[in-house]
This record gives sequence, C-alpha cells and structure tokens, in this order.
Amino acid sequence: MTWLLRVLVALVIASTVLSACDRWEGVTVRNDTERSLTVRVSWQREGMREAEIQAVELAPGATRDVGKIGGPPDAWPDIIVRAYETAGALVYCHRFTAQDQKNVYGRSTVRLTVGDLRCG
Repeated sequence: MTWLLRVLVALVIASTVLSACDRWEGVTVRNDTERSLTVRVSWQREGMREAEIQAVELAPGATRDVGKIGGPPDAWPDIIVRAYETAGALVYCHRFTAQDQKNVYGRSTVRLTVGDLRCG
C-alpha cells in the first residue's frame, strides 16, 4: 500500500509541475457585426503547415475564448483568425505573430468587423 501511495504522490507532483509550464495559445474574439459569424482560429509555427485549433459559431455581440493550451518548450505560434458569414464569405482575417501576442495584443479582445482582411 505504501508503494502505491508513493507512486500516486509522484504522479500528482509531476502533473502539477507540467501544468505550471502551460500557456494559453489563442485569442478572445468579439463579434462586432450585426450577423452571426463562423470563426476559425488556426496556428502556424515557422516551417510548419497551418493547423486549425478550433471553429465556433459566434452570435452578434458575443465574446468567446478560442484556442488551446500549449507551452514550453514549444515556440510561440502565429495565430490566424478568420471569420465567415453564413453564406461562406470571408469577412475578417488577421494573422497575429508571436511578437504581436507577447507585446501588443496579449489577452486583449479581438474585435471582429466586416472588411478587416489582414492575413499577410
């Protein structure tokens, strides 16, 4: 019984240490349009293909966190946010570089507006 208790304690300590290294990789988005949007958030690290993290439906005026938990030793990825109208037309696109996330945007809310297409 003592052996099992020691293993359990070691697992709890290890999981606590590992989860302390995690960080949020994503954005908080707000739909500032008057229509429902499908928001697709993806990430891309240098030399890798873009991968979708999450897709959500967002009602007018609604705010939501979209992303995943990542962290060291992974490098910060670029976060790409795209919003589509119900008919499928792209109305918003922005790439947030790792530097943007660290210095400028952080966890501030990204306001989705029609016609803001800066995916470069």
